Amino acid sequence: MKYDLSIIVPIYNVEQYLEQTIQSLLKQKEYNYEIVLVNDGSTDNCLSICERYAKENGDRIRVVNKPNGGLPSARKAGVRAARGRYITFLDGDDWVDADYYYNMLVSAMENDAQVVCSSYTFSYPDCECIETNAVETGVYTGKKLDEVRNRILYNEPYYTYGVCPSLCMKVIEKSCLEEYIYKVPDNITLAEDAACSFPIMFSCESMVVLKENTGYYYRQIGSSMMNVYNPNKINKVIAVMDYLEEVLNPYQEQYRNQIDMYYTQLIKELAKNELLSDASLGKKKETLNCLLQKDYVGRALADMKRFPLSYRLFFWMLRERKIGILNTVYVLYKRIRKR
Repeated sequence: MKYDLSIIVPIYNVEQYLEQTIQSLLKQKEYNYEIVLVNDGSTDNCLSICERYAKENGDRIRVVNKPNGGLPSARKAGVRAARGRYITFLDGDDWVDADYYYNMLVSAMENDAQVVCSSYTFSYPDCECIETNAVETGVYTGKKLDEVRNRILYNEPYYTYGVCPSLCMKVIEKSCLEEYIYKVPDNITLAEDAACSFPIMFSCESMVVLKENTGYYYRQIGSSMMNVYNPNKINKVIAVMDYLEEVLNPYQEQYRNQIDMYYTQLIKELAKNELLSDASLGKKKETLNCLLQKDYVGRALADMKRFPLSYRLFFWMLRERKIGILNTVYVLYKRIRKR
């Protein structure tokens, strides 16, 4: 049987949230859709939950059970199994309003669009916060789409996306998605959505933005990881930027500022991560110099005028390898934060 939409749910050890996720899909406004539950080697009861819902709902729900391979691997397995003209993704601990995908699918089919982009809602334990795309609601083709592409990766103020890179807030024509999702290496585990969605948005011929469609609830669990050191971040950041340099190469000339500005966001977060670590100054210099040796990093940091005043000094010191000064600032910051 063919479907208009396949909703792929990658699942790993989220049994306490999974029923809410699946039930939100079963409450969707009626249209021709299927749910593909991809159990990515969960060690809890996720698989039995998936199998129970599949048994209760017939052909509407199917289960793909695979060894643990990470999010890109799980998504690819779901796409291979999908029978829909369009595809979207829902994380196994998130949920959606009953008309969220209906609104996107109707717009996609009415406008024969390859990509539909919506907004979403951060769901914290004690509050919710709507996060909307900067690009206005509309149908974009031809020159209008070219104008949007100059805002997709970066939109002022620094740093704001023009369109959220997450695959979960998009409905994408399967043929368009397949061209790029299988190319993303499974070892890319940071910005893996961007590695797929950015080339899709740069190469598609038609796109719809539904800015006010905010019914995707992105669950925020536990304390923020913003100020927690991640020793593997350097390898993850370099892996995704190396890949984006390759896949976005055909668009470098026309959209170079967009691509470079996205890189500066990754560079900033990586530099902050290293400076917050308890490693020696020598180790921090070694790690950051490894990053700064990349040609695309030098290109991204070449023009200080593109940054707001609050970031110019930070990026200048980083570019000029004033790591010792930056480290002193962050050591003082850590001391103040602990008080």
